[in-house]
Amino acid sequence: MILVVNAGSSSLKTELFDDRLASVLAVDVGGIGGTAVLKAEGRTETVDCADHDAALGLVLEALAAAGHPLESLTAAGHRIVHGGATLTAPA
Repeated sequence: MILVVNAGSSSLKTELFDDRLASVLAVDVGGIGGTAVLKAEGRTETVDCADHDAALGLVLEALAAAGHPLESLTAAGHRIVHGGATLTAPA
């Protein structure tokens, strides 16, 4: 299983793919920094989520509850946005 992560300023969007790159499950946390919204398996729930660390914990819990524990992952990737010639380092 491959987990792809897209962290934004107040959200964490993830999608799990099988070994043939077919989508298995998407888990998103929006509104990080207080009361947030967790979306997984067609359900939406309000959760407390102080930061991105907490959001990742919620994502991993949702994956495990759906039968995909952390140990089932074989790879992970994260979307990176490059700022071109002007922004050449993390900001």
